[in-house]
Amino acid sequence: MLRMELSAPPPSKPKGRFRMSRAVRTVLMILVSIGILIGVVAWVGFEDTIDKIGQAGFTPFLALAVIQLAIVLLQTLGWGILNRQVKLEVSPKVLFEANLVGYAVNVITPSAYLGGEPAKVLYAGRKTGLSYTKLAGTVVLAKYMEAISFFLFFTTSTIIALITYRDEIFSPDYIAVGLVLMILGTVLLVVCIALWLSLIHRGRPLTYLVGLISLVRRRARFFARLRNRTRKMEDQVNEVFNEHGRAAFRVFGVFLFAHIIVFLRPAIFVILADGNWLNLGEIVLLAVAAQGLLAFQLTPGSVGTLDGGMLGVFSLLELEPTTCMALLLFTRFFDGVIVGFGLYLGGKVGAGMLAGRPKGEEVGLPGPDPVKAEAQD
Repeated sequence: MLRMELSAPPPSKPKGRFRMSRAVRTVLMILVSIGILIGVVAWVGFEDTIDKIGQAGFTPFLALAVIQLAIVLLQTLGWGILNRQVKLEVSPKVLFEANLVGYAVNVITPSAYLGGEPAKVLYAGRKTGLSYTKLAGTVVLAKYMEAISFFLFFTTSTIIALITYRDEIFSPDYIAVGLVLMILGTVLLVVCIALWLSLIHRGRPLTYLVGLISLVRRRARFFARLRNRTRKMEDQVNEVFNEHGRAAFRVFGVFLFAHIIVFLRPAIFVILADGNWLNLGEIVLLAVAAQGLLAFQLTPGSVGTLDGGMLGVFSLLELEPTTCMALLLFTRFFDGVIVGFGLYLGGKVGAGMLAGRPKGEEVGLPGPDPVKAEAQD
């Protein structure tokens, strides 16, 4: 008697569940952000905003362009200083392009300050063939120096703003703003101290964090490899910081100068657009509000959150809302230009990955030149 054994069909995916891809979510968020921005401009007044842009002229526009370019160049300089200390040969052109790619990712993802670093490492690794772990080590140390300098500068500026405008900020109308600034400044100061102590004592906070995440995730092998790579990367960060302290402090100074430029950006625009000279308290309050609101980036470019918050601060300082809207539109125009260049450069690297080039040390990522990577290790 003929017996037929039928193998069980593979389990089918559960129906009724729709998972949106990251690319689709990003596109939708960009479209939503555009809609929110149009709504905010309509609330302020389309004609009034256009008139203000025409009255402001070309000078404020040029000033913002120079500031934006200076920020990217200073970030490139800081990363380049650390790369030279560990003998990573990356040309200034590649560093600049990698920073554009990272900046683009930061703008279009829910993070104004983090998120673009892996993209920078991937881009530089693909263009140079250098070790991802080595590049990630210098990127993370540069980010540490950027964060420490920012936290110190932001906390100092917050204290100045709270003292100068204590009566207004702690009034019933703006008490929420005052409390948020106090809490945010305190948290950033604590994080700043923790980062500094971690570097001095050769700590591994990121490795510890990956270990904690692995406890609630099932991909044990993946997190074991990730934890090992993170440990190597943090060991390099600590080595560079402790053995090349002067270089690290130079990078700290570079990023501190970049933060000063960023903090002065709103005031420079107001002065050039309206001819209103601002005092120290007004300059600091505008800067603290802008940077603090970017920390709560829920949409690309923090559209909505940044607009509403800055309009409130302009109202508090009795400045024209149309000036605020012109500042935000000009800033987002330059963000859009950088995002366009960054996505173009990143797309070229992505095309190379899809072309079937060999994979490297990272799972699923194209890798460095084995000869260069072996020489570095």
